[in-house]
Amino acid sequence: MVFHLRPPLSIVVENFLIAEGYGAADFVGRPGEYSIRGGIVDVYPFSSVCPYRLNFLDTVPAVFRFDVDTQLTTAKIKNFKLLSTAGGVLRSLEDVSLNQFLPIKFNGINEVCVGFGKLITYKIRLDVLTHNQFLDKDHSLFNSINVLDGLSSVGVVDQKKNLFIPDWFIKKGVGSGRDRSLGSVPLPLQMSEIKRGDFLVHRDHGVGRCLGLVIKGGGGDVQEFLAIKYSDGGVLSIDVGRLDLVGYFAPSGADDIKLDSLSKRGV
Repeated sequence: MVFHLRPPLSIVVENFLIAEGYGAADFVGRPGEYSIRGGIVDVYPFSSVCPYRLNFLDTVPAVFRFDVDTQLTTAKIKNFKLLSTAGGVLRSLEDVSLNQFLPIKFNGINEVCVGFGKLITYKIRLDVLTHNQFLDKDHSLFNSINVLDGLSSVGVVDQKKNLFIPDWFIKKGVGSGRDRSLGSVPLPLQMSEIKRGDFLVHRDHGVGRCLGLVIKGGGGDVQEFLAIKYSDGGVLSIDVGRLDLVGYFAPSGADDIKLDSLSKRGV
């Protein structure tokens, strides 16, 4: 008897994404990134205006959209297709006419290069800015702030300090930045900015360690919870709809952080 062992679907998807040039990230925030947490795969397709969350925990995989800032699931979708861009047939440059094309390439280190190889005639430095970074920045540092229709997920800053942003950056809120000088008051929780192991504080249960997001349920009835572990080993699961009860306390490497106990608080 021969047994054929197949790898989990999430591993198959990860191998595909790596072959397609996607980069691993703790939290997906821009096109070309993916993140895997067990049977949950977050991916931001290169040509998409929004990221997707693939749930392989159930017998039938499910696909959802999610918000890059809060990292919360927003809606389930029925149809999803992730096309391969690396599977095309490559041809020699001798077989391709470039007379009518201006060669422009993004080199992966935030530079747009005009020209080929040693014949590059111009380089444009572009720094990427996420929505959270946009809120935190002092806007007086930019020579101009411009809404650009061609941008869908992130903003860019050119060498002359001109900022170009998607229109949803404005619609979602333009503040003067989040106030970081709050002393011992916990900062509002931003899911895209926390990592597994960071210290979080619950309004009623005190300080614990972040274990990450947990998805419970199956089929069309799926719920997300944020898991926090306390000193007595107890784990508290908070519905993502009640994250107003949780604040950021300290990074995972912080010293002298004393964890609270769920048992002492009657949970």
